[in-house]
Amino acid sequence: TRAITNARRQTKEGNADGVADSLKEALDVFKSLLQPVEAGSQGGLK
Repeated sequence: TRAITNARRQTKEGNADGVADSLKEALDVFKSLLQPVEAGSQGGLK
């Protein structure tokens, strides 16, 4: 994802705060992708 690409670039630049922000964004995207799967396993989408 774009957030992972940004994290790699910021790592090369030595921008630790930027890396942390980009990885948090990537985690949020990943969690949002999991939500429909979790809802579906509970008997249907909500």
